Amino acid sequence: MAYKFIIHKADFVLGKLKNSFKTWDTRTFKILFTTYVRPILEYGSVAWYPHRKHDIKRIENVQRRATKLVPSIRNKNYSDRLITLGLKTLEDRRLRGDLIQCFKFDKKFNWIDWFHPVVQCPSSFSTGPAGSTKNNNKLYRQLLKACSKRHHLFTNRVIPNWNELPFEVKNRQLMDSRTN
Repeated sequence: MAYKFIIHKADFVLGKLKNSFKTWDTRTFKILFTTYVRPILEYGSVAWYPHRKHDIKRIENVQRRATKLVPSIRNKNYSDRLITLGLKTLEDRRLRGDLIQCFKFDKKFNWIDWFHPVVQCPSSFSTGPAGSTKNNNKLYRQLLKACSKRHHLFTNRVIPNWNELPFEVKNRQLMDSRTN
């Protein structure tokens, strides 16, 4: 499994950092973790997405263990450690990455030759006056809805979350690069 290699590599790098730095504060940890370990855990997450709960938990446990390296917050629970360090769960970051990629596809920053292209919802599914398609930017998940093996493909995974975003967010021309 690919996730086992990712976990092993992230643990290896984390061990090297742990041996190299004897004292940890929140600032040092955040810089080192976000530079060396988190990119390994997030690499290719849009294309390869862990969907089994067991896989997600094992990948998240790397970050959970890593946050215990900071002695001042070691005894706090995981969510409090994340807040103190200014980090998000890896699952939240994967969702954010999916939405950014969907934005790039929608705005034609990236192009994919879809076998069956993602289509706009018919106006009968959108909110507002009947027949109004002016502000209809909801996407329709038409492919592989009932196929459990393909349920976690990019389009099936991201379109429900994309449709929940406010119109103003989806209609922006550029992404805000200042958000982490």
